[in-house]
Amino acid sequence: MNRINFLITIVLLITSFNLQAQNVKLKKGKVVIDNNEIMKYEKTRGGNDLSIYDFDGNELIFVKREVNSNPEKSYAIVNFLNYDLSFETKSQLYSFKKLIKELFKSKVITEDGLIDEKKAKIFVKKYDENITNRTIIIGN
Repeated sequence: MNRINFLITIVLLITSFNLQAQNVKLKKGKVVIDNNEIMKYEKTRGGNDLSIYDFDGNELIFVKREVNSNPEKSYAIVNFLNYDLSFETKSQLYSFKKLIKELFKSKVITEDGLIDEKKAKIFVKKYDENITNRTIIIGN
């Protein structure tokens, strides 16, 4: 009997984790979260830059990926344009989809497709790796 209860508990835990995860898609110029279109996006510079817009066409977030032939040296710069906030990261947030998912999960992006400035400031403090200020440039 204990084995059955244990298995039922495990199944319920796994199911609850899956229900909490947001389904994020970048599809045909739209940011879709849990089947709701909340924003628009556009990729430029060969897919290395991403602009995220509200439905009125106002650019809210700009992401620039600095790609290097050595993946260890590649990173992304994320700018919240209306709030003069930015951060640099080499982490999982380098992926556009993972970045948007984390922004939504952290409630920086609201369900209405707006940016919460207070949450954005916290997000920047949490994820900024200050890459350019830590880089040593060796010249001739």
